[in-house]
Amino acid sequence: RLVRDWSSDVCSSDLNGLITVSVFNMLGQKVSTLLNGYREAGRFAVAWHSINDSGESVPSGIYFVIMEHSGRILTQKIALIK
Repeated sequence: RLVRDWSSDVCSSDLNGLITVSVFNMLGQKVSTLLNGYREAGRFAVAWHSINDSGESVPSGIYFVIMEHSGRILTQKIALIK
């Protein structure tokens, strides 16, 4: 998936609980934390505007968006182009 900014269409969870959504680079380094908190079961959206946790723009490249919830891990690979 080629993107300039990334946005989940909609994430959903069938359980209440802690959800973490983070972006990692190809070296496995965490670039940004998009969500880290308790959510009720249901649908929600998350977006990444190609900046790191320090507010700096990140370069074009391959990134992984990882959602962790209730012991499950979902991964989406994205190619960021600028």
